[in-house]
Amino acid sequence: MSPHMSGAKAPASIAGLSERRKDPRFVATVSVEVTRENDCQRMRVPVELVDVSIAGLGLVSVEAFAPGDRVKVRLCNVVRRFLKDVHGVVRWAQPNDDGTCRFGIELASRFSALDMQALKPVGQTGKSGQKKWI
Repeated sequence: MSPHMSGAKAPASIAGLSERRKDPRFVATVSVEVTRENDCQRMRVPVELVDVSIAGLGLVSVEAFAPGDRVKVRLCNVVRRFLKDVHGVVRWAQPNDDGTCRFGIELASRFSALDMQALKPVGQTGKSGQKKWI
């Protein structure tokens, strides 16, 4: 797992965003691909999911994204048989020291309760309290 996925705090310039968020954020285990809607070739960009809420996603990519970019996001978890395409707008983007880009997407429509159930971890394992993914 990469350092930016280990639960490290957001850079100071975006740390205040968590204070304005209306919905709680959760970690999730899905593969994610992002396509810019203005890309005529419809190239999918693999990204890492940092967190998810009912109305948005926090992502990291090796490609830069900019506020205002309209995107289509494909989320997939083969084990849980979950596949969902959603649309949204990049609301903020922040370059990381390792050359990646951390950015947040506001979804055009919220995830349903069933979607969130499929995305969120379930159970606990061991003394460490690590989340168990299924």
